[in-house]
Amino acid sequence: MMCRGDGMADIMGRKFGSEKIPYNPRKSWAGSIFMFIFGFLISIGLLYYYSSLGYLHMNWKTTFQSRYGLSGRNSGRVVSHHRSVR
Repeated sequence: MMCRGDGMADIMGRKFGSEKIPYNPRKSWAGSIFMFIFGFLISIGLLYYYSSLGYLHMNWKTTFQSRYGLSGRNSGRVVSHHRSVR
């Protein structure tokens, strides 16, 4: 995630990075935004890859349905499977 995001931040920051960040003049807003976007996309891709191999047990359909309120009884709520401690 960091390799792809940082690589794209360097490329896009050099190309579109005329506006610099106030607290670090060596960094640009464009590079920082591209770092966030590409890092996020790579992390989603890695989660999908590892779940397809069986390392993570995720149901992508119900994850996005409950997250965005598309349908389902538990949409928008966090369901805990832990016992309460008394």
